[in-house]
Amino acid sequence: MPSGTSGAVAVLCAILFSSSSVQGQQAPASPPTVRLGLGIGFASSGVGGENLYAVGLVGAALFGFPTGGRADLALEINGQFFKAAPPVGDEAYTAFYVLAGSNIRLGSARRVFLRPSLGIVHRSWSGTEVVTETKTSFAMGIAVGSLARIGDGIGLGPELYIRFSRADEISTTLIGLQISFQPVGRLDR
Repeated sequence: MPSGTSGAVAVLCAILFSSSSVQGQQAPASPPTVRLGLGIGFASSGVGGENLYAVGLVGAALFGFPTGGRADLALEINGQFFKAAPPVGDEAYTAFYVLAGSNIRLGSARRVFLRPSLGIVHRSWSGTEVVTETKTSFAMGIAVGSLARIGDGIGLGPELYIRFSRADEISTTLIGLQISFQPVGRLDR
């Protein structure tokens, strides 16, 4: 890992494992939630200081487990459905991220959230110079967004996220901007 990454991991771990100590008025815990998103992603792949970029479709599913406070536990799956290529060789990959984090709701209405997360990325490779067909490595990310009620028990809102990973000599970044839809029985007031 590049220098400074261990410090970032330590900060993310501290945030993730302190979700129960976030200050604020405690509300009764809600049932688990599911949020689905679709949007556009920007991928950067770097090897030896050189980078290539790609743009395409991204999607996400987030499973939230409310804790009763301002911070909920979250399990998210992000799909990078388009192929991104590193700057060397004739190969490209699609990626799926599985991350666990803490969805920290901000503001008096608790409609804005910040979500740091840690997990893995699984890349599937294709091309004429593929070294390995699949590769799984450590990943971390952060997301910010909001969710607004648009009907009885339905939420909709924008979300911006960034995912970072490094495996052997390649580093990848995925930036996604999506619209998320949350069919729920209750949104916190």
